[in-house]
Amino acid sequence: MSQVLEPAILEGNSVQALVNGDQIFPAMLSAIRAAQKTITLETYIYWSGDVGQQFAQALKERARQGVKINILIDWYGSEINENFLEQMRNGGVVIHKYNPPTWTTLDKVNHRTHRRLLIVDGVVGFIGGAGLSEKWSGHAQGPDHWRDTHFKIEGPA
Repeated sequence: MSQVLEPAILEGNSVQALVNGDQIFPAMLSAIRAAQKTITLETYIYWSGDVGQQFAQALKERARQGVKINILIDWYGSEINENFLEQMRNGGVVIHKYNPPTWTTLDKVNHRTHRRLLIVDGVVGFIGGAGLSEKWSGHAQGPDHWRDTHFKIEGPA
């Protein structure tokens, strides 16, 4: 079937469901802290709170150890302080903002990246709905804590 549909179906993968920030954030941070070569992060929401700071610290630490880190955050969805971004850049993290508006692109201002991806060393990936914000922290215990699911994928996927 994979010869007809492409790409090929690969064996040796594992998929783990992670529910809410109590499971999602520790798993992602653990993968970041274990990175040896590369980290690629793309997210619609990266906010300057405690969760954002935890990720920034882990990313800066790995960058200082020689890990290549590339981040793509959405210009509109990521309410992150410029000083916060500058600290990460000064730590060696490469950060780009997706689709910031200019006078010539105002008609495309609604073109956003809603992806939430983390890929570590090309062998561990995370995909799901949670953004990097306190809104997803905890276990959806109240209206200020949102419920979401991420998936951790390991292997040659």
